[in-house]
Amino acid sequence: MQVEYKTIKEIAKAELNIERSKFISHISHANSREEAEAYIQMIKAEYKDATHNVSAFVIGPKLELKWATDDGEPQGTAGTPILKVLEEKGITNTVVVVTRYFGGKKLGTGGLVRAYTDSTLEAIKKSVLCEVYNITSIKVRLDYASYNKLVKLSFPFYTEIVSTEFQDTVSVEIDTDPEKIEELKEAIDNISRGKALIDICEDKIKSIPIEK
Repeated sequence: MQVEYKTIKEIAKAELNIERSKFISHISHANSREEAEAYIQMIKAEYKDATHNVSAFVIGPKLELKWATDDGEPQGTAGTPILKVLEEKGITNTVVVVTRYFGGKKLGTGGLVRAYTDSTLEAIKKSVLCEVYNITSIKVRLDYASYNKLVKLSFPFYTEIVSTEFQDTVSVEIDTDPEKIEELKEAIDNISRGKALIDICEDKIKSIPIEK
């Protein structure tokens, strides 16, 4: 299967202490600008006493929408490094907010860039990174003997039985690689001797966690 894009599946939080300043990074999935902005406002409200709440987000399968703010830090030293991490890792539909409590020691331009970069990387490590695929789902109705053969089949491509209903016959929903749908249908026809009823459903997306 072809990976459509990578994204964050779970909200995560990380903390770094750098030269007496505390950096608290939050990362979340967001499907739209509105979702990303709502998350940013929620974090800013929670940490309204912070020195800075720097944020950035990327939206769209091809990273079409990108946005960042330095929130009072020197221009280009905070939001841009966060955005750059997301871009370089190809992570989209994701929003990051890095909160800073100033500890009394200035970090300088290079120090700030490293701090916001490292904070973003830590948040990504704490979260679950997923690859998103386009999946074709089919519904199959077949007899019990054919079903027993179906569950024993081993395919050289992604195929997963996602639901099963047992009545007079067995109804099965199967997710599979869109490019292999005809191969799967042929296999089902063979084991059922052409008696299985197969309906192709709408395509959907599926997130599969990337092993760390």
